[in-house]
Amino acid sequence: LRCSGLLARTCLLASPLLATGATAAPGSLPTYSVVNLAPGSGVALLNGRGQAAFATYSSGATINGFFDGRRVHPVGAPGSSDTVVSGLNDLGVVVGQFNDAAAQAPFNYRAFSWTAARGVRVLPGPGPSAARAINRRNQAVGSTQGKAFYGRAYRWNPDGTAIALGPLPASLSEATAINDSGVSVGYADVARYDSHAVVWDANGRATDLGTLGGTQSLATHINAGGQVLGSYYRDGVSGGFLWSRRTGAVKIMPDARAGVRAAALNDYGAVAANLEVTDGDGSFGYRPWLWSLARGGRAQIGRA
Repeated sequence: LRCSGLLARTCLLASPLLATGATAAPGSLPTYSVVNLAPGSGVALLNGRGQAAFATYSSGATINGFFDGRRVHPVGAPGSSDTVVSGLNDLGVVVGQFNDAAAQAPFNYRAFSWTAARGVRVLPGPGPSAARAINRRNQAVGSTQGKAFYGRAYRWNPDGTAIALGPLPASLSEATAINDSGVSVGYADVARYDSHAVVWDANGRATDLGTLGGTQSLATHINAGGQVLGSYYRDGVSGGFLWSRRTGAVKIMPDARAGVRAAALNDYGAVAANLEVTDGDGSFGYRPWLWSLARGGRAQIGRA
């Protein structure tokens, strides 16, 4: 099924659930339905229950919402002038960042969690802060700035405690993803403007992944097995990598000057990304790139 309005409207593409005990007819093709969530273009996050959190931008306004499978709930704090949705878990908990209207300082963005039942909860710790991801144990990660000019990677626990992920960076660090074991990934400056991809264990101890052949690197995804997906940069080009403690870093796609966009990593170690391609007339675009450790790069399908 083609969703021709993707650039004009945020959509959820979902497969209908089979009744308990039911099986699809042999040889039958899956069918899909499209649910239009909001006008405008933006981002949408989908969990394992078919729920979605999204932020769209239309006619100068920002719309943030949560789709529970039946209807859309608005996400945000009363009076907030700006909200950014960035994470969703399978329990329907949304995390992100909003401009705290009650704060004295201007642009005092605070990390938050949100549920349809309880609304917004400001996450503890100094601000400005931002939550980027949340796991099934309701542990959220992101960064908090405090009195420093740059932010530091943080993890918020469901019991209301928060810990700074170590060690103290030279300037900036941020956690971008966390798995259900409490292992998180992101990046940290080991020297000013020298960022390395980092894995933090459940106790907040860091493993520096280095620059993976580049001059800078960052980690963006981690799966249940502890495999890490990220990107590195060198001399104006970027590339993608998959890292684990067993294999180390493995290059997953050719380097590209326009940038490699690592999109998703599943628990089997399969990667989806967008790879730059150049047409005969010199213009460039992106095409989906599918990769696995066993089969390497498997497909370039269509044009993004």
